[in-house]
Amino acid sequence: MTVVILVAGRGTRFRDQKPKCLVDINGISLLEWTISLIREINNDIPIKLVTGHKSELIREHMRNLNYYNLEIIHNINYENDQNILSAHTGMKDAETDVLILEGDCIFNKASMKKLVGSVGENKNIIFTKGKADLKKKNAIIKSDLNGKFEKYLIGDKNIESNKYWTNMAGSVLFSKDDINRILNWLYEYKIDPKVTYYFQPLIEDKKVFDVTVEEMKEDANFLSFNTQVEYIDAMKKLGIETTIRLIEVKNLRHVEGYSAKRVEWLKDKIVKEGIWNKPICIDHEFGIVMDGQHRMEVAKELKIDRVPALLFKHDEVDFWSLRDNHVVNLESIIDKSLSGDIYPYKTVKYAFPMEIPKCSINLEEL
Repeated sequence: MTVVILVAGRGTRFRDQKPKCLVDINGISLLEWTISLIREINNDIPIKLVTGHKSELIREHMRNLNYYNLEIIHNINYENDQNILSAHTGMKDAETDVLILEGDCIFNKASMKKLVGSVGENKNIIFTKGKADLKKKNAIIKSDLNGKFEKYLIGDKNIESNKYWTNMAGSVLFSKDDINRILNWLYEYKIDPKVTYYFQPLIEDKKVFDVTVEEMKEDANFLSFNTQVEYIDAMKKLGIETTIRLIEVKNLRHVEGYSAKRVEWLKDKIVKEGIWNKPICIDHEFGIVMDGQHRMEVAKELKIDRVPALLFKHDEVDFWSLRDNHVVNLESIIDKSLSGDIYPYKTVKYAFPMEIPKCSINLEEL
């Protein structure tokens, strides 16, 4: 068996400077997470990483890791490709079953065990997870009563929801007996590669290839993300804490007043840019806003439900009064914030133990 991990895409909706495969998953990169799961199950499986966008960052990252039997291949045509050429590049010269994984998907041990354990069944398998979410523009697969592939769509609110429509789980297994035909099919495929996925040529002519759909069981987690909000939500589902969280605005409390004029200015700026680019700093026990009084009001005026936030305890930060006639201590901060009798504008100053990171989240996601 050979595992091909596709990490060539731009991930434009993620709005980050690094590839999605390098985001943090509990202290290591997503790429390390995926490779480690494979190696736990079988330490000898050849792994191929197909790079494209920001390939130099991925290569630099992998230089610091000592992985056995791993090859990095660059898809020079990634700019003109969805992932057909990446899949072809990774599968070329393979003489075994090939498991293709999308590098921006998060698997757990149970799901990886299922994927790797399906080798040798002499099947072409599309793996899915859970009843199709028709609200999202994600890949959904329909199978028949016997698990044979019937149809592929990008999420469609108009189709009838039933148990035979499931979410594609970022992974496809190709049988070694079909590899050469699949490679030829991919190479000669005439549909615009910018809008075509590598598995579409395979599934759009059922007469040529026999394709099975297998839904992963409940304990086999599969999560994907295209945006920073989806990444944060995915980490929450895994029970992993991220630096930036999404906090409900209704649970936030001011520590001091604010300038209505500045709120309007900031609101206009955020709306014009369409991006929320700085998290609010809050006391996570009481929801007291340490830094971000104006952004909190902007969120309320824009009817935003959740805002990006950094969570602190008051004993982790320094704070003091900017006014000689106002005493600022923890007891008074809590009392005033909870009672609504907050300090005047520009009274309380906070200093944090870290540089406040930027974020880049589309307003429509919030």
